[in-house]
Amino acid sequence: MGGCFWERGDYAEAEELCASTMDDSKPPIREKDEDGTGSKYQTAQQLFEKAVKRGEKNLGCDYPDTLNSLLMLAHVYTEQDRLDEAEELFWRTLDAHTARLGRDDYETRA
Repeated sequence: MGGCFWERGDYAEAEELCASTMDDSKPPIREKDEDGTGSKYQTAQQLFEKAVKRGEKNLGCDYPDTLNSLLMLAHVYTEQDRLDEAEELFWRTLDAHTARLGRDDYETRA
């Protein structure tokens, strides 16, 4: 659900929902941006990095929820112009989906 809010541009709702799912979540560290409200991408990065680590530890590297968090982190890196890191995560996600679902699945054909 947090991913849906993020895609719609409702960053505050996505942050609140994602943070509320973390058992030991603390208020995220915010960097100031032009309007002084805090960096939405820095906050999102921290949340998705935490989600990826927990997913890998508790569910496995190729579990769909882990891969979704990895994909969302790649999108955040893209928005931060961290394109090399983003590309690596996109490929990692695609490779894991392909290994799990096969090359002919609708998620791996696109």
